[in-house]
Amino acid sequence: MRARTLILLFLAIALAGGTAMLALSWLRAQRSSEIAEAPPPPPPPGPLPAPSALDAALAKLISGNIAFNTPDSMTVGKSKIIEAKLSINLPVDDLIKQLTEVGKKESGSLQVADRMSVTLSGAGAFDVSPSGAQLQFISRQQVTTWTWEVTPKQTGKQFLILSFDVVLTIDGKDGTRNVNTFKRPIEVEVAWPETPGEWLEWFKNLFENLSWLWATVLLPVGLWIWNRFRKKRNCSPGVTAWLDSGPGAGWHNMLT
Repeated sequence: MRARTLILLFLAIALAGGTAMLALSWLRAQRSSEIAEAPPPPPPPGPLPAPSALDAALAKLISGNIAFNTPDSMTVGKSKIIEAKLSINLPVDDLIKQLTEVGKKESGSLQVADRMSVTLSGAGAFDVSPSGAQLQFISRQQVTTWTWEVTPKQTGKQFLILSFDVVLTIDGKDGTRNVNTFKRPIEVEVAWPETPGEWLEWFKNLFENLSWLWATVLLPVGLWIWNRFRKKRNCSPGVTAWLDSGPGAGWHNMLT
């Protein structure tokens, strides 16, 4: 009886050991399969591309401040001066104090090159002089100033655009790159006379326009109405003579 028990115990231990070995082999096979199916690690990043000639030129730009005046409103035909000042070493507050023209004082910052091109445009609603891009060399010690005379041509809400470009030399060729642009609304009003001479010219033009209106519209219409009235009622001899042979005969003949 005791021998039989020992044999059964031995068989149980052998069976358990075999099962454990089979389980361990299966786990190893699963792990090997997972490792084989895993994607390969990504390649290490390559070196960064070398900066272009433009990037190298932009990296050499230095910071600066600008200040300019903006009129809140203008009058058709009445010119105003707009100025812009750029400085590398002056603070904004000190730069604004150097503006001498009327209007709202504004400021900003931008990147600055040794040469700057500045353009003031009005999209056809203003005459700007000088027109087009204005190029200047930039001092690192002194203030650089641009000045324009601006004359409105259209009423209503219009816009002035102030654009700053750096001038760079890339591969031996000059080119520009915009670094800051300001777009400001200007309310343009109808022009009214201010001096006695302007009032005299205004009344003169007004009477000339009324004379043209009288000669081309009111007089012919009035004669036509009078002619229609004559056909219904007899006119006095004096009026009839004026219409037939007087100054009104020409219009009378045309309308009859």
